[in-house]
Amino acid sequence: DFPSDYYKDMQWWEPIKHSVVVNLTGLPKNLRPIIQVVDNVRDCQLLGYVFEVRCGGGNLIFSSIDLISDIDARPVSRQLRYSLINYVQRGDCRPKVEVTTDDIRSLLDIPPEPQKP
Repeated sequence: DFPSDYYKDMQWWEPIKHSVVVNLTGLPKNLRPIIQVVDNVRDCQLLGYVFEVRCGGGNLIFSSIDLISDIDARPVSRQLRYSLINYVQRGDCRPKVEVTTDDIRSLLDIPPEPQKP
């Protein structure tokens, strides 16, 4: 629902302008983001904007692109949001990689939950 080439072109300008790239290097090596950033050849970190994982007994689509703020005035991001929602609702979201809730919390710079006694 979001036609795109395999590289960044003009339609990506607006969503990326409202995003923060996420360093996924600490997650499992076989994770491949849906929307990936190509890092430089010196660092070669795994970076992304959108990825899917199994977490906490369910499936999770993670987006660091703001798909909420002023969405009615941002038609490209609105379409990207629509396409991600349809992707999940159609049942196409079937992530192969599993992560913990602490892995997700670390991406958000939230401390891990305390261990229960």
